[in-house]
Amino acid sequence: MSKKKGLSFEEKRTRMLELFHEKKEPFLLKELEKLGPKLKGVVMQSVKEIVQSLVADDLVETDKIGSSTYFWSFPSKALNSVTTPTIAAILRLEFFHLQSRRLRLRSLFRLKELRALTAKRDAEFQADLREFLTLDNVFLVKSWCKEKFNLEDAELNKQFDIPEDFDYPE
Repeated sequence: MSKKKGLSFEEKRTRMLELFHEKKEPFLLKELEKLGPKLKGVVMQSVKEIVQSLVADDLVETDKIGSSTYFWSFPSKALNSVTTPTIAAILRLEFFHLQSRRLRLRSLFRLKELRALTAKRDAEFQADLREFLTLDNVFLVKSWCKEKFNLEDAELNKQFDIPEDFDYPE
């Protein structure tokens, strides 16, 4: 026994669109849920999803009249939508292009910010390093002089005008 393979999403969409074009009339969702399985082999549970995807792609029109929502699509609509892109499709495409461009610009702006921050931090580091090395050199020279000439700290500080409280910064 071979098991019947179900229809793909695209096949269901095609069949439901055919139903609209063959009947050429507006339908309530309940009517479509009855006709879909009967005439096109589309299971009732997926009819609503299929119709919503066709509406989202501007292949099926919808309008609420009173408390009822009607769906319809005529062959001329399909022909027009195939030959000329809809304004909604053009706007959607433009929106995605602009969104993509915005993301690229944000990335470039963020990169520029990070480079500026890196340059600033690098300059600060270089300044701190120079100050530390200068201080370190003073202490190395003082140490060398104390050993070489057998001098005390106070005498060395006095001869080289080094303040008594001279020390590494905290």
